[in-house]
Amino acid sequence: MHTLFVYGTLRKNGSQQERMKNAVFLAEATVSGQLYQIDWYPGAVIDESQRTRIHGELYQVSDTLLAELDVFEGSEYRRVKVNTLTTKHEIVGAWIWKYARPTEGKKIIASGDWLQR
Repeated sequence: MHTLFVYGTLRKNGSQQERMKNAVFLAEATVSGQLYQIDWYPGAVIDESQRTRIHGELYQVSDTLLAELDVFEGSEYRRVKVNTLTTKHEIVGAWIWKYARPTEGKKIIASGDWLQR
């Protein structure tokens, strides 16, 4: 099993939440970085030096689901490990898909929350 941080369409009430039906919700959490609107979906740029936080959710997922989600995320993203901070102030390591293309000209999501943009 793997711990996964999702910040966009895969979250509860996100347009692709159905893909997470076999995942186990663990907690709400944040990571350091900046969130951008890429199209109908967001992209996260992870930066530990940033004061801004990206809001999302932690899930426990199987090898199979993680592989399926890798395909869904596609070549625009790269899966990496990050430290997340839960609402209970616990640091939890998790996988995240970071945006792997230039963000020039992309709209910044100032709130860091795709669902509250």
